[in-house]
Amino acid sequence: MKAIMVRPLTLQDQADYFQIVKQPAVQAGAKLGTIETEKQASQILQHQLEFETVWGIEVEKKVIGIINWAPMVGSQGQPDEANLLISYFLHLDYWNQGIMTDALRQVLAGPLKNKTLWAETLPDNQASQRVLIGLDFQLVDEYTEPFADTKVNMYKLANF
Repeated sequence: MKAIMVRPLTLQDQADYFQIVKQPAVQAGAKLGTIETEKQASQILQHQLEFETVWGIEVEKKVIGIINWAPMVGSQGQPDEANLLISYFLHLDYWNQGIMTDALRQVLAGPLKNKTLWAETLPDNQASQRVLIGLDFQLVDEYTEPFADTKVNMYKLANF
């Protein structure tokens, strides 16, 4: 497997970011909507960098994937820093090579250690589900998002 590095993402990575998010398969799996221009991708990246913690997965000095997380919403509507919703996506050329599993292991051992993590997948995204299950996430809920009318599987990783 290629050597990967996981590091904080910056606006200087937006060209690589666009190469990832312009792919329809990535858009569908990450629930990003349609992204056709670098300007659209740049706006999404700026929003993510403002409201989430965003890390890039780098192979051979090129960002090929993203891992991001943000606090869940607590019972009183406030951010719950102990419970984080983690999301991730990878350039199509790098799917099914173990890269995402390795990258997530790196983040779990570092900045996310001792947090309760949550992750969502679409029911038909079996590759993403294998990644989560391989990292000891447990399926805890299956529901339909009310605004998007999209079915979602919710996974949880606690006490790691």
